[in-house]
Amino acid sequence: MTTTIDTTALYQIIILSLATGAIAVTISKAQVFASTREWIMKHNTWLGRLVSCSYCTSHWVAIFFVICYRPALIQRWIVLDLIVSVFVIVTLAAIVSGVISKLTHFRVDDQEDQNIKTPD
Repeated sequence: MTTTIDTTALYQIIILSLATGAIAVTISKAQVFASTREWIMKHNTWLGRLVSCSYCTSHWVAIFFVICYRPALIQRWIVLDLIVSVFVIVTLAAIVSGVISKLTHFRVDDQEDQNIKTPD
């Protein structure tokens, strides 16, 4: 019995992984969601920690995308295939999140930008 990988699903997995990584970093690290993370942390510490972790957030984003798009790589047993798809997306998204985090590590903080004085 041979198993083939669906190339359309593979392309979907790659695109969804890129989106998952970017969304997870944005939700868990970006300043635009800081007040939302603080509010969640104040009301539910466990959920607040979950939303503050890009790896943890990527699981929920990946599950959402797999429910919406149903990219089954192997197409043997659909439930198992979708679970595998979630973890493939999470794994690739972790790489994307790491790259994004490393790239944004070198940016100047917004507060430092505001403290820069212009010459008279």
